[in-house]
Amino acid sequence: MRYLALLIPILFLSENTFSQGGKPKPTIVNLKVGRKEDSSAIKDYFKRQNKLKNEADETQLNQTLEFFNTYESVADTFTALTITSSKLARLPESFKKFKNIESLKLMRCQSVYLDDLFDKMRDFKQLKKLEIIFSNKAGIPENIYLLSNLEELNISNNHLRKLPDSIIYLKNLKKVNLMHNPYISIGQAFSKLAQIPKLQYLDFSFSQLDSIPQTIGDFKELTYLDISDNKFTSIPEQFGNLNKIVEINLNGCKKLNLKTALNAIGKCKSIETLHMQYSMIEDVPAEIGTLTNLKYLYLKNNLIKSLSSEIGNLKSLIILDLGSDIMSGDKNQLTSIPASIGNLSNLKSLNLSLNKLDKLPNALAQLKQIEGIDIGWNAFEKFPEVLCEMTSLKAINLNVNFFSVIPERISNLNNLEVLLMAGDFRQQPKRKIKTIPSSIGQCKKLRVLNLRDHVIEELPAELWTLGALEELNLMDNLLSKLPDEISQLKKLKSLNVKANDIAYFPTSFGTLKEIEYVNLAYNPPLDFSPVFGILASCKSLLKVDISYNELDIERAKELKRALNGAKVIKLELKSKSTKADVMKEEERK
Repeated sequence: MRYLALLIPILFLSENTFSQGGKPKPTIVNLKVGRKEDSSAIKDYFKRQNKLKNEADETQLNQTLEFFNTYESVADTFTALTITSSKLARLPESFKKFKNIESLKLMRCQSVYLDDLFDKMRDFKQLKKLEIIFSNKAGIPENIYLLSNLEELNISNNHLRKLPDSIIYLKNLKKVNLMHNPYISIGQAFSKLAQIPKLQYLDFSFSQLDSIPQTIGDFKELTYLDISDNKFTSIPEQFGNLNKIVEINLNGCKKLNLKTALNAIGKCKSIETLHMQYSMIEDVPAEIGTLTNLKYLYLKNNLIKSLSSEIGNLKSLIILDLGSDIMSGDKNQLTSIPASIGNLSNLKSLNLSLNKLDKLPNALAQLKQIEGIDIGWNAFEKFPEVLCEMTSLKAINLNVNFFSVIPERISNLNNLEVLLMAGDFRQQPKRKIKTIPSSIGQCKKLRVLNLRDHVIEELPAELWTLGALEELNLMDNLLSKLPDEISQLKKLKSLNVKANDIAYFPTSFGTLKEIEYVNLAYNPPLDFSPVFGILASCKSLLKVDISYNELDIERAKELKRALNGAKVIKLELKSKSTKADVMKEEERK
């Protein structure tokens, strides 16, 4: 070959490629490039792109200036402004007339002279909030003190080296956001901010901080501190001087020594909320027990294998999150929970999802205030009977476990509103639910019931007495019919019976006045001729899925016409697809 062809994806971001929310919309161009012959093509390409960018930036600048000219006569009626212009260097004199604005945001204003801006704003006595973000600013000018009534300052996502000395004169400043400023001098910044008497909120997240200065203890009015996703390994003991701190975010602080951190935080008796997610924590030590006034503890998406029994000291705790997200690379790995968790008398929500639990302590029955528990995606081979004693529960997530029997005592849960017990399509039938106990009919407040991916052949008559039921998911079971009694579910809004063997669809279904979604996909035995008329009687119906059935596209159009505009989904069945293929596709989605 005369030259080696290279496929080069070129990503170019111009000012007009950004959405309103600030997220880039990339334009990707592939070029085949030769070593000599095509080098000029690369240069020409970038010349064209630079020209387009300059044109777009110039247009944006002209539009910005035109705005100020157009609205100059009514400038005093504006209370908020957002300016995005990379070429805007100085705001026009007419900007001074917008003196009643309370909030000003400058986004991607790399060229603007901030000292000129602040000078023009010296009479903006109503200004409470200033944002200068994504603007590559290395510094903030000293005349920021002119904005004497400022309460909130957001200078995140810049390249700040230090803060101006005059920031200490912003006596009304309550909230400062310095997120994503990786070059800032942390010592100098903390020294200045600590002198602002009313400062309550401070965000220093994602700023490459390798230490926390001892001056942290001088923030006497601070109630919220976000120092997440940084590199520091310890928290100074002066942290205990934060007498008004209520919430601390330490998410993603993967190098932090947890024991010493908890000792320091434990001295803050006002602390109510602690975030320590995505922090690669393997063990929750006894020091956790020092946070006796804590109400909300988030330890999600770590690597936790053990939980100290001292967790039982947190008797003010309302939410305890020890779960994991299914898409997270880091997941907690608890195999047991200490019995002392039963001491958390105020606990309302407990998340233990995606761990390795196969049993729960009986002490959970002592939690008289508990309303929600998530133990989905664990290893329970038997339904945790202790749940039946937790009669205050309103929501239970037991999705994707291995038990096959629902106890009769589920009738004790007379406050239950949400019950999720979806199975795992990949598991053997012996690890799936075959029958639903008739006692479920006693759960009169049940609104959501999910029993998908099991081997249920028949439904108990008592199920149809659950008058509060709004969502019923029986997808991928072995049902052959839906009974006429389904019409008793007057509040039903969603029914999913995809991938069953339903041959009978009751006429009474047409009396359900609130039904919005019906999924009848992949039910080969079902004769849709009467079904169309039944569904047409459901005046609130918004969407029907009839995919993977023996219906041609014309029949699907006929149903759509009958439903007066409701969305009809009709995906075609591949020639050799099986129920397993359809379910695998559903799992992929």
